[in-house]
Amino acid sequence: MLSCSPTLLSPLTDSLFALLPLFLASSSSMVALTCEVLGAAALQSMEASEMLASDACIANGLARALGSGSQQVADGACNAIMDLRVSSVGMEHLAGSAILPSILYLFSRVESVSGVTDSRSTEYSKSDYKANKARFVKK
Repeated sequence: MLSCSPTLLSPLTDSLFALLPLFLASSSSMVALTCEVLGAAALQSMEASEMLASDACIANGLARALGSGSQQVADGACNAIMDLRVSSVGMEHLAGSAILPSILYLFSRVESVSGVTDSRSTEYSKSDYKANKARFVKK
């Protein structure tokens, strides 16, 4: 029977971790898949979450993905960021990274769009959006 070392059981190997920034700079489909891998790894292990969230290249890649013209990529990046901020260390690293301005910009776009739409089309008020923004950005 083969035994596995603890490093082989970790959610991310060093070689995959090193390739993630490259994958985040690839085609839309690759970026979307990479965001899924990031989120899954972050939820699998607090150590992985902290390691991923503290990497500036990954944070920059996720910030670029948030501004992507592809809804699938932007959704994947948003989900990955939410997964990465599971740990308090991850939240602190992300709050001080390139992701924060991108998230704030996206929230401002959502708020401006919600102000234009018919009030019957959404159940959320401006105060709900502001509360959600404050809760996400809160350290």
